[in-house]
Amino acid sequence: MTGTGREAMQQGTGPRGGPPTGDVVDAHSHFYPAWYVDLLKKRTEIPRIVQDGEVVRFVMFPGERGRPIDAEYWDLERKLAFMDGLTGLANRRFLNENEKHLIAGAKRSGKQMAVLAVDLDDFKAVNDSHGHAAGDAVLVTSAERMKALLRESDVIARFGGDEFVIVLGQVDNAEAAREVASRVVDSLCRPIPLAGGGTARIGASVGIAMCCADG
Repeated sequence: MTGTGREAMQQGTGPRGGPPTGDVVDAHSHFYPAWYVDLLKKRTEIPRIVQDGEVVRFVMFPGERGRPIDAEYWDLERKLAFMDGLTGLANRRFLNENEKHLIAGAKRSGKQMAVLAVDLDDFKAVNDSHGHAAGDAVLVTSAERMKALLRESDVIARFGGDEFVIVLGQVDNAEAAREVASRVVDSLCRPIPLAGGGTARIGASVGIAMCCADG
């Protein structure tokens, strides 16, 4: 189907040669990270909807209704299932499904595991004053700053909204966990530049729970 102006042009075909039908992936949605959308654009066999020369949506077929879904596609789907689409961090589901693995790893190391619950302070004020796009930028920058403080063996996840969870898989004691928490707070209290000019200021509250003290 071809259109002009703001009308959509659908490329590719669906089952039985008809128009594309299936799960729609919005090319501009914050849920899908940029690397995923870029990969879909390179896969020319995937039907897409174009408006004014720009891809706005992709149509993904289940294997029994359209093209076979290959291992690469399923790998991406699995990554998305455990990833926060805005920040690129792990999500709540990842933590829930890997809780036992993280605890077992701490026990094998003979050290303790620390769980840091991080809440961003004054985040609502940023949304109210600067808009939701600025709020998203604050979440992304906050995630990047916290991740930069951690080791590869640590895990950081966005639990939802302005809540994050950090799992320190191997720490000697509660004092070591408090030192990390202090660095997290300091990093988040620094001004965050906004795309439209100006800065946003937030703070953070961190709760700490220790696990596996007996090794």
